[in-house]
Amino acid sequence: MRDLHELPKLSDSLSYLYIEHAIIEQKAKAVEMVDAQGRVMIPAANLTVLLLGPGTRITHAAVKSLADNGCTIVWVGEDGTRYYAHGGGETRRAYHLLHQARLVSAPHMRLAVCRRMYRRRFGEELEPGLTIQQLRGKEGVRMRTYYAQTSLRYGVEWKGRRYKRGTWEAADPVNRALSSANALLNGLCHAAIVSGGYSAALGFIHTGKQLSFVYDIADLYKTEITIPVAFRTAAQGQRNLHARVRTACRAVFKEKRLLQRILPDIMELLDLPTETLQAGKLADTDPARPEPLWTPADEVELAPALPARAEPVEVAVDQTALRLRRQRAAKGMSGGWTVWQLNPAAWHVITASGPPGYTIQKIEGQFYCTCPDFARTGLGACKHTFAVELFLASETSRLEEEA
Repeated sequence: MRDLHELPKLSDSLSYLYIEHAIIEQKAKAVEMVDAQGRVMIPAANLTVLLLGPGTRITHAAVKSLADNGCTIVWVGEDGTRYYAHGGGETRRAYHLLHQARLVSAPHMRLAVCRRMYRRRFGEELEPGLTIQQLRGKEGVRMRTYYAQTSLRYGVEWKGRRYKRGTWEAADPVNRALSSANALLNGLCHAAIVSGGYSAALGFIHTGKQLSFVYDIADLYKTEITIPVAFRTAAQGQRNLHARVRTACRAVFKEKRLLQRILPDIMELLDLPTETLQAGKLADTDPARPEPLWTPADEVELAPALPARAEPVEVAVDQTALRLRRQRAAKGMSGGWTVWQLNPAAWHVITASGPPGYTIQKIEGQFYCTCPDFARTGLGACKHTFAVELFLASETSRLEEEA
């Protein structure tokens, strides 16, 4: 691909470029690639991730130019099939990671993600009420069945997933092929995860490793890609087994467009809400934009007093926008939103799938919310303030009924 202005998409908002056997250097205020075919300018301003494969060299000036344009550099194996290291770009976005951390820290949310992972892998719904141990048991049965079916399909004897790291060559050919294929898959998933601003360590099914989330995501594609590749390659003989597995995996990764699929799949599994995506977008749009400070729910910091006005100022309020937010609040309150009253003039609202909640205060008869929507629109209200109003109305009705 010589026209680098037509970049492929890693997701709807993330462009990437893979380069190998080339030199990357700065030219004027841009970045240039030099390889055996000549020189090509790289549109760094439109590039979010640069994957550097074998045989690449990059100058200090080029790294600085890419970082200034918000591009993350990832050093990978051939065709992106191994992750080695990465350097962060200019992005200030941490909302994907915060959302991931919130989900992994709440047992019921974590289990919900595990259930979505199971559904994504095997295409079937789980009966409600299953524990994580029961889910793992069902997963184990499905995987053993799939290994047996693939063994019959390719005519390769299967004695189970067995290998020892200390005696690698003692494993049978198909197990060695599986290990090679899965290592390549892990590398590709790792590169995509760090490019999307997620933590490779915060896994949902796997835990306790720096690559736990990598293993979670790689498991999504094993029955589709690495297991068939490993059995097919092992069936063709043992000579140059690992090299043939690498070649076959790279071909299938390209055919299945795996690199382009990983981040959208993660967004679906983690159920990234619109608020999180918008907050991340706003954080990257303005490099000088101050982000909100964290405040514990039981230590609400009082808002500063409003400046006095000599004369009342009339503000045209968008009634349609208010009505939509009121409707979202009503739907949310009936669908599982939580409102905690912190003190007589402060509340904390947690939506079912949003960020870790926002604090609402009532000052001089007016509600104020810490969410980005309240600060941005100037409506003087948001779905969280309406949720508090609905909560207070419900509490008033309850007290009247009890009286």
